[in-house]
Amino acid sequence: MNILIICTGNLCRSQLAAAYLSQLVEHHNLEDVNIETAGIKAVGNVKIPAGIKEVARESQLKLGSEFGKQINLAMLQRADVILVMEYAQASHLLEMYPKVLSRVHIIGKYDPQKKLSKEIQDPVSFDYKHCLVIYEELKRCLDGFFYTEVLTQNMVEGGKSSQAEEEKDENEDPLHFDFSFN
Repeated sequence: MNILIICTGNLCRSQLAAAYLSQLVEHHNLEDVNIETAGIKAVGNVKIPAGIKEVARESQLKLGSEFGKQINLAMLQRADVILVMEYAQASHLLEMYPKVLSRVHIIGKYDPQKKLSKEIQDPVSFDYKHCLVIYEELKRCLDGFFYTEVLTQNMVEGGKSSQAEEEKDENEDPLHFDFSFN
């Protein structure tokens, strides 16, 4: 399973989410799960904020690149599942490459607490306190995603080709998008 996690700048939310999800994958000894991150407006020379680094260090998470990475078509094509933080990011993907939208999910839909808003916003400030709040929200949602999607998929997949590889039909319905609140 190839998972792409997207936020705006690929400096904060997607980095923490990927690091935490990688920790879950490693803990469960899953070999066929690949996690990649990107931003829809990433700037390559901007570094991950100190507050994010501090949260990661205290949570024993291994962050990816020190700089944000811009999303590209190859990443989207590889992904079986694309997790976004906000509806605006999903809309951006619709404009950029509508074919992938059947694989796009708002990460907040996996929150077991079923918050009214499914979005996980950027921290108000990039200090430790605000970054920790975002990390706690991400953990809840990623636990829900991992136990309902990743482990389940890993148990039933057993050698099947990925959804991304099978998705070749140019006439796919580009408007299928999971905005569900359940």
